[in-house]
Amino acid sequence: MGPRAIGLGASQITFLVATALATPLGVGALTAFTMAFTMLQIPIGVIGVPLGVVLFPSLSREVASGNHDEFVGLLTRAMRLLAFVMLPIAALAAILRVEAVALLFFNFDRAAVELTAATLLAFLVGLVAHTLIGVFARAFYARQDTRTPVVAAVLAVVVNTTLAIALVGPFGLPGVALAIAIAAWIEAGTLLLLLRRRVGPLGFSQVAWLALRTLLATAAAAVAGSVVHASAGASLSPDPAAGGLAGIPGIVAVMLVVSAAFGGVFVVAALALRIEELRSIVGIMVDAFRRPRRS
Repeated sequence: MGPRAIGLGASQITFLVATALATPLGVGALTAFTMAFTMLQIPIGVIGVPLGVVLFPSLSREVASGNHDEFVGLLTRAMRLLAFVMLPIAALAAILRVEAVALLFFNFDRAAVELTAATLLAFLVGLVAHTLIGVFARAFYARQDTRTPVVAAVLAVVVNTTLAIALVGPFGLPGVALAIAIAAWIEAGTLLLLLRRRVGPLGFSQVAWLALRTLLATAAAAVAGSVVHASAGASLSPDPAAGGLAGIPGIVAVMLVVSAAFGGVFVVAALALRIEELRSIVGIMVDAFRRPRRS
């Protein structure tokens, strides 16, 4: 059995464990878990996976050319970019979790919306880790090493299974999601440590300093977003968990207002903290906007 097959098997075991633990929790628990996990995959699929796919050829080229510094530089920039983008996304999603679930699954009743939102909140703890795993794994693939990511994945399965069994009792369904999030951080940390052992320093101090400043900007934005959410939510969408089509306009209005407040404060804070990645993101967006016009 090849390493990739084992890796896929590890993912299936994680899902089977979650299914086995969620099923006895009552009607709708498995559906809530599946929907929350699906929502988690949106930022991962839109940002994390494409970044890894784009990064892989460049990493492989630098390995083949023996350009160690360029290889490390690519990884460092990828880690910085993911931290800068994913931390605020996780925070904003946490604030708007009930509205997001109610909007996407408007046929859910109140209990289903609240359970799915609580499970999503637990999943969001591991959002950054899930995206880092994809980048770190491709760094190993670029070095013709497919075994190390599998070892880390198997370790994550063991940790996840143990934690899920321990947490499902006191926390219910969100405990299962939290176990997956913690296991993701352990997998990402394992890959990072093993990668550092193979290639040497990875500019972690730069990433940590960037992550700290991003956390500060995110915290400021989260405070602003939460205040606006509390006031706007009371008037525009007083009960988003009630579900149904009738409340959708109010839910959309709340999400737009809160996102604007959160985004505005985050940008101002990022500028004040001199986070270089902000200019990179703006440059990418401007280029993407101009490209269709040029063609």
